Amino acid sequence: MRAEDKAKGQLINELEEMDQRIAELKAIGNEHRRVEEELRKQSHDLGERVMEDNSMERRSEPGNIINQYYSVEFSLKKSIFLYQFKIRNISPEGICVLVREDSDLLNYIKAGDILDLKYYKTDSSQSAELKTEIRHITENDTRRFKGLYLVGLSIL
Repeated sequence: MRAEDKAKGQLINELEEMDQRIAELKAIGNEHRRVEEELRKQSHDLGERVMEDNSMERRSEPGNIINQYYSVEFSLKKSIFLYQFKIRNISPEGICVLVREDSDLLNYIKAGDILDLKYYKTDSSQSAELKTEIRHITENDTRRFKGLYLVGLSIL
């Protein structure tokens, strides 16, 4: 039916129906964008959790080591001193020890070194000498660890 043939009331009704349909489509579009944004955020959060889980798997089983051993001793042939440190699980790379920036130990070790280090159990009654790689030596300038280096360890 042509517009000229329709009564004025019919045309007004059709316009109102079209306006209503347009409003419904806008609402559907808005809901679609909201859901899409929510899915994008969830996907991003999931991606971050997967990356975090993967980095935790790459760590040198820190929880297990922390539960077994309390401290580690560096006895280097180049140095006349023994250096003993509490093992910490604060580095994203795995277990580490905190070494003062003025410690002589930093002159004798570098990332990539493989050393025989002595690990002491929590009760200090037993120890084990384990091949260990120095994974990283990172200066930490956060307020809590200012003036200290994180020395990352990986038991081989």
